[in-house]
Amino acid sequence: LRSLGSLNDYYILFNRRTGVNAGTRLGTNRIMVSRRVKGEGYSPSSNLKDLRSGEIYTIPSYAPLVPSVYLSILDIETNAPIGYADVAVSTSPPPVCTHSS
Repeated sequence: LRSLGSLNDYYILFNRRTGVNAGTRLGTNRIMVSRRVKGEGYSPSSNLKDLRSGEIYTIPSYAPLVPSVYLSILDIETNAPIGYADVAVSTSPPPVCTHSS
C-alpha cells in the first residue's frame, strides 16, 4: 500500500508454508504486514503484525485528513492445492461483531 504523503510503504503478504517458503518459521500460513521507508531500491523492512483468519489490523492515519486503513482477514485456506487468503482492505472501520450467550 502506498500512501501519498506518508514516509512509509506498507506490504501485505500471505506467508504460506510451501515450496520455497517450506522452511519458514515466522508468520507461518498467516497474513503478514510489513513496513519500509518509502522509496525505490533496497531498504530494510520491519514486520508489524502476523494475522490469522478473523483478525483485524489498523494502519493508523499519519495526517488529520488521511483515514486509517483497516485490514480484515476474512479467510486463510492452506489445505487446497493452491492456497489463498481473503483480505478486505478499507478506510472504513469494520463492523464490530457481538455475540450473545
